[in-house]
Amino acid sequence: VVPVSSLAATAQAAYMSHGWERLLVAVDARMSQIYWCAYHIENGIVVPDFPEELVTPDAVHKVMEAEWYAIGDAWKAYGNQLIECIGRKPCQVDTEQLPSAEAVLYLAKERFCKGDWVEASDALPVYLR
Repeated sequence: VVPVSSLAATAQAAYMSHGWERLLVAVDARMSQIYWCAYHIENGIVVPDFPEELVTPDAVHKVMEAEWYAIGDAWKAYGNQLIECIGRKPCQVDTEQLPSAEAVLYLAKERFCKGDWVEASDALPVYLR
């Protein structure tokens, strides 16, 4: 089994759809929290800038100065808080972006080729809580 993060798959789908290379993914986790990560592109694959996290919108990891593109439904509810916290406005925002099967397959293929997989008996979901 090749584990693939849903946040990474969302970022990969956005890269494949829009060509955006610096992505701020914020997905509403309910209870005033978000799933958060920043990604950049290396050789056509999204790479996290820090570990994916579950945080409140006012406590997100800061990002380095660059042009960023925002994706995920949490930008609808918490966009102003996120912008205030990171200190910059994204170039564009896509609140409707979802992971795609193509993006999951692309990430899984890359991880499989690197030997980054587990036996089916060892496969467990990862919950950011």
